[in-house]
Amino acid sequence: MLIANPVYASEQTAQATITYTCDDSFYIEIPSTINVGEECYINAVEVNISPTKNVYVDLGHPEGYVRLYNEGNENEYIDTYFQDGSGNTLTVTNLNLAMFSSGSSGSSQSFTTYVEDTTGKTAGQYTGVAMFWIHCD
Repeated sequence: MLIANPVYASEQTAQATITYTCDDSFYIEIPSTINVGEECYINAVEVNISPTKNVYVDLGHPEGYVRLYNEGNENEYIDTYFQDGSGNTLTVTNLNLAMFSSGSSGSSQSFTTYVEDTTGKTAGQYTGVAMFWIHCD
């Protein structure tokens, strides 16, 4: 037994909404080496995001600084602090170094680092690794 929906002889029209979501994408460059005291740049190579969102680059150290250790004496360290391009020092309540909006491909934002008093610190090379959190909200 074949069951079918009825077909009427009169013309009919219908419409359907078609949707497609283009996912946010971004490519941000962070310097691979940071020398304390020198101006550094975060580059927004490609930012294809919703106009209602921004891409944020935050320091990935919740205490707001990066600890550098003396290569010759691992018990000696210096804390390195970060300042955004406006000269604001990052803190535990504000870890944001840069923000890029939709259409900001090809733009850059600067930041600097500094150390506080090094009196009494052992001479030598101090190094550490800075982590960054890049996200779109």
